[in-house]
Amino acid sequence: APWLLRRGRGAILPAVARPASLVLEGGYDALNLAILWVGYNQLLAALAMLAVLWGMWRRVPGAAVLPGWVGLLLLLANPRLLGYLLPALSLPLIVAGLLGRRPLLIVAGALALAAAPWLLRAPSTWLLNNDAVVISLFLPFSVAIGGGAALLYATLQAAPLAALRRAAAPLAITLTVASALWGASNLRSVLNPTTVIATAADRAAVAWVAANTPSEARFLINASPWLGIARRGSDGGWWLLPLAGRWTSTPPVLFTYGPPAYVQETIARGEAIAAYQPGQEQAILDLMRRDGIDYLYFGVEPGTLRPEAFAALPELTTVYSHDGVTILARRSQS
Repeated sequence: APWLLRRGRGAILPAVARPASLVLEGGYDALNLAILWVGYNQLLAALAMLAVLWGMWRRVPGAAVLPGWVGLLLLLANPRLLGYLLPALSLPLIVAGLLGRRPLLIVAGALALAAAPWLLRAPSTWLLNNDAVVISLFLPFSVAIGGGAALLYATLQAAPLAALRRAAAPLAITLTVASALWGASNLRSVLNPTTVIATAADRAAVAWVAANTPSEARFLINASPWLGIARRGSDGGWWLLPLAGRWTSTPPVLFTYGPPAYVQETIARGEAIAAYQPGQEQAILDLMRRDGIDYLYFGVEPGTLRPEAFAALPELTTVYSHDGVTILARRSQS
């Protein structure tokens, strides 16, 4: 496939040539519990586990594959876990080898035990991180829940009571239709209105920024709390980086995967902006001078920082004001 060839040339081949480039930095492998338990994930996880346990109890072929599937994903994302698993595996191997006089098992157990300390220091890679594992859990969850439903149907059809056998098909149809309606009902609100933060006026302002400000210009924008420690932009200013290539005080939330020093710096800046109260405009100006920020962007959506609180300051001047979007510049940048 063309996309696979492009991926191989752009990422896989360089990684093979320089294995050290696979090692991740910062918090890229951190587990975000907010993503893990979002929405109905707790219910889905419980149903999947019940289905797997029931399938294993009924000795259904393949039921044990699903825990192995998830476990393998976790090991690939966290290779250091092998450093804890191998010692537990080595003892049974050595004991079995001694009791059965099988030297190969003894050697395998000894090698597993010897490798454990090294594996405890094994780094994770950017090829697969814990967030990617969490996001992909819908696959084993779906297989497990679907398998559990099929097992329930087969159990009812084989029930000794004729009433249960007759109820199998109507029950399956009812549950399928009810699940579909429930899912469709939840999809009505899948579009989160609080994340629709950019308007046509913002698009015009971003285009103006791209055409009328230096490429190295830095913008302070409004931000709101998001998942975990991350913050997200709360108006169209958040699109300045991807659309105009301009630095913003709140970058895309992927910044949490960056080097620790950069992550902490970005978090501290976001908290300082979020702590603003009317009358503390000078603190924002001090932050702008300290971090070399040239512009303030105020979108259509109201945020913590509002243009009317800053427009009259002598250190700032209005360089753009149109359709509810205001951009102020430090005097040295105007």
